[in-house]
Amino acid sequence: NNQIEGGFNDRAYDFKQTKDKGFIIIGYNFDSTITSAKISLIKTDSLGNMLWQRLYGGSSYDYGYSIDSTNDGGYIIGGKTYSFGAGGSDLFLLKTDSTGDSLWLKTFGTIANDWFGNAVTTLDGGFILSGRLGQDQNGKDAYLVKTDSAGNIEWEGFYGRGSGLDRFYAVRQLPDSSYIAGGTTRDYNESPWKPRGWLIKLTSNGDSLWSKTYTYYGGQTDDYVEDINITNDGGFIICGYVVNNSLPSKNDLWLVKTDSLGCVDTSCLITGIKEKIIINIQQPIIQIYPNPSTGKLTIMIP
Repeated sequence: NNQIEGGFNDRAYDFKQTKDKGFIIIGYNFDSTITSAKISLIKTDSLGNMLWQRLYGGSSYDYGYSIDSTNDGGYIIGGKTYSFGAGGSDLFLLKTDSTGDSLWLKTFGTIANDWFGNAVTTLDGGFILSGRLGQDQNGKDAYLVKTDSAGNIEWEGFYGRGSGLDRFYAVRQLPDSSYIAGGTTRDYNESPWKPRGWLIKLTSNGDSLWSKTYTYYGGQTDDYVEDINITNDGGFIICGYVVNNSLPSKNDLWLVKTDSLGCVDTSCLITGIKEKIIINIQQPIIQIYPNPSTGKLTIMIP
């Protein structure tokens, strides 16, 4: 247990262990008057003793939410900035060298307030950043942007159900270069609507492969996913919290383990299918449809 003093009103959001067995920690510091905030990057030794600190940002509020190592030995920081960008708050990528010196800053977003900003290094040496846009794109405001190693956009993706409140809190790349993104989306099956935990699997180009939602306590709760990771068996682990309406002001920590298809149990293999699946196996084309009345799959071979 080691307390690190990095300035006035410090907050840490993410950390990684470094090759020297120390740690790199990202967060932000408010100034003494709480009128601005700086992105704070702290490097420690293996015992948690601070070796150096770097502060980044402008004259407004800037927040660091994620940190990852880069292929050149530096770091990539993801977060949200009010000091730079198109207007309001924007998502950003900040690249540093191994000593924390800033190399470049790229912003992404709209003139409205854009939120979150969690970045990881991708297998090709580029980066992917997840979040939420303040101005939706035809009802889709969960957001991913993939860049090259210099922060130049390779593709952008907009996702959701037209709720205006869809968001990604985290994204991870799988060994086959596909992605899994996690966050929260609206469930209109409940009245009034409820937020649900959300996983979406994507190709390496950002095309959706499948989407699954998760709830607890019979669905009468507000369910939020705040982080995801890949497990050794190829599945996923989700953490977040549940707001239980039967216990006002009481939140429960929430952990969900899925298989590689996002299923929690075998029934998911049927009920989780929303549309037909087309599998092309060198001819003929096999079409598989879920049958809502029987709960079974109908296979058609032309």
